[in-house]
Amino acid sequence: MKSDDDWRIVFRASPQGVRMVLAQVTQYLSHMDFDPDESHSVELVLAETLNNIVKHAYAGCAGGEISLRLARRARGLHCTVVDCGHPMPAHLITLPCQSPAHSQMPLHDLPEGGFGWFLINALTKDLLYTRDGGHNRISFRLAVGDLHP
Repeated sequence: MKSDDDWRIVFRASPQGVRMVLAQVTQYLSHMDFDPDESHSVELVLAETLNNIVKHAYAGCAGGEISLRLARRARGLHCTVVDCGHPMPAHLITLPCQSPAHSQMPLHDLPEGGFGWFLINALTKDLLYTRDGGHNRISFRLAVGDLHP
């Protein structure tokens, strides 16, 4: 961690690694003056993003690392997540952002999954995915805190 407003960590891409980092993020956020709902939104978006990386980018891999950077700025919390896993499927030039087609189904009939990217897109600003030099980079901004035009 560089300062109270710039937090970084590199961790093992595993369900246990994600849980450990989310606990640390919760502690980091507790020092901010975010509304509790804002903090919960940050935690939700990070949980969805990090778990997608573990489940999909590192699918079939023996392991890997994820780098997470959180930077508090005047326009909110800027997040950057980098991994060396598999790229997004070729047909996904941009991140999925539409609600799953089966969203009109009764709740008890819905299949597991399919809502993560929709939630991420709905709760973030400036969402961007790039693939460069064998690295996936996802960046976004969460409009949290007092100043977030």
